[in-house]
Amino acid sequence: MVHRRHVLKSGIALGASGLAGVAALAGSGSAQSAEPLIVNDFDAARFPGENALGERATVYGFEESEVTAAGLRLAYDDRGFLASRVSRDVSDYDTLQLLVSGRSGGEESDVQIEIGGVEGLLADLTDDEIGRSYSVVSIDLASMGVDRSSVDDVRLNFWQGGSGTVEIRTIGFGDVTGTGTGTTPTPGTPTPSDPEKWPWEVEAGIEKEPEETIPVEEVTADTTLSELCPTFDDRSVHMYVPRAWTDFAPGSATDPGDVDITETPLSDAEKAGLYEVDLDAVQSGIRTGEVTLGEMGTQALDHVTTYLEAGLPYHATAKLLPRIALLPDEPEPLSIHEAGNREEAWDETAGPQAATNDPDRLVQREWPTDAVTYQPDEKYERDRAHDQIKHEADDLWTEKSFLDDDVLRADEHPLLETIESGEHPVTGEDISGGFTSNAPMEAQARVHEVSGGQWYQILQFRNTSEIPYYVDAAVAWWVGPSGLADLRNGHYDNAQRPGPGLGHPQRDIIEVVYDEERSLSAYAVRLCMHDEPYHMRTAFPNQYWSIEQGVPAEDPLGGGERFASSQERQALVDLMWETLHVAVETNLDRNRDLVDALELRNRVTN
Repeated sequence: MVHRRHVLKSGIALGASGLAGVAALAGSGSAQSAEPLIVNDFDAARFPGENALGERATVYGFEESEVTAAGLRLAYDDRGFLASRVSRDVSDYDTLQLLVSGRSGGEESDVQIEIGGVEGLLADLTDDEIGRSYSVVSIDLASMGVDRSSVDDVRLNFWQGGSGTVEIRTIGFGDVTGTGTGTTPTPGTPTPSDPEKWPWEVEAGIEKEPEETIPVEEVTADTTLSELCPTFDDRSVHMYVPRAWTDFAPGSATDPGDVDITETPLSDAEKAGLYEVDLDAVQSGIRTGEVTLGEMGTQALDHVTTYLEAGLPYHATAKLLPRIALLPDEPEPLSIHEAGNREEAWDETAGPQAATNDPDRLVQREWPTDAVTYQPDEKYERDRAHDQIKHEADDLWTEKSFLDDDVLRADEHPLLETIESGEHPVTGEDISGGFTSNAPMEAQARVHEVSGGQWYQILQFRNTSEIPYYVDAAVAWWVGPSGLADLRNGHYDNAQRPGPGLGHPQRDIIEVVYDEERSLSAYAVRLCMHDEPYHMRTAFPNQYWSIEQGVPAEDPLGGGERFASSQERQALVDLMWETLHVAVETNLDRNRDLVDALELRNRVTN
């Protein structure tokens, strides 16, 4: 749970007056003679899907989002967004106003608002506060810098680190006092029976509907995709299972012959032949959902039942079908800097060895949504780590391929303190005994040489559990050879991606010199995927994924040749493994606590 990071602002003393006092509070903007232009009144007959302007409106990613008699109730925990198209000239209006209340008050510090492409934290844009009774929060459009002649949309996002609940009755341009639909309750005083709830929450008794599923024990080879996951092609919840098949599945199956999969990667067409995938049945039945698990070949059913029995969401399991139907039981080799794409790999390696903390099976019960367009409201959750830099203050981030000395040669830095103390920077647990992870995996550390005097330090991981986990927003830190070089020279690999080795994610990465005499630096990296569907972002059972970072072969700290002997090289890769720690994301939290703790806010492009 992300706890509220902002305290209630002083001066909120609205009591339980409900809407009776709203008119007196609406004077934040200048007087406006035009009738208000209501963007959202949250009429349950059309929302979500359509706003009061007849344009598209979307709400997604909240702990709860319900249209009640009062308006739209949103419960958030550092995620969620509301987007509404406007597509018109609003030059007749000085302000955008929200008629809103909050469970705790002070929620204006948790809301970022975007109007016509200009965005800012609500608390920074207005002196109005969200109280426990309904009030108007008014934003001056000119002061915000909005081009009122052409406003495309209005968006609210809740990815600011806060947790709470708000109720929005109306969003509109101009004076929204007294607008809205339905009967407005008075949320000023919690009910004695449940002090954590507002009165209408108790009265409504609305619970979030569970995912509509069939029991795991009833899943068989005859189970259709639509039976497994009724929302398999529901764009309102960003499910695109047919698109994932049609975009990436081979057109025909071929015989792979007698090959060792662990040495020679197979094409998807060869895998389809090996695992008896009926591609004709898939192509004819995937759009209607009538294709069965049996028609998806010999691999799909076992994976599906294993995942569901472990507690993986049905929708995530369905989304992974295009890859798990083609998934070998044996680990496939990675492609980047492997045979044919390297000059020489060091003989010295560390591992593969399992994480020393022996983590339990990790079941990520919240899997991100997918997207097939670049619309922000569609890719908001899928690309949450990649887009985080767009949602936070500019002065929190740098975008440097070559770091400044205040980071690179810092005498004190949280990353150095973490390495030296042997304590996890967030939990405080002892991680000094070697490679650790919060998900079952083994790791191997090695170094490859490529042309041009370049080395790649390679950290290769294998998912040692029987269920997948996604690696977007995963954070890794370790000590390796100093680079002082272009931080963009790094990669992520996953052999199960169509076209493996192509399309690398952006990364948040820092390097801090750890031991100048030994030419060692500490590194921290967070993977920030974008655009790719999430079956390309997944560590599948018994399969590899890797993080690779390039450094110059010659010591950039002025020491000339380095790690020349076998003994020195072995000591280096051993150190890489011993100081390596990985945290995959849970609860769609972007590993924000680690990013904060390690000051890992330097973004490099791919």
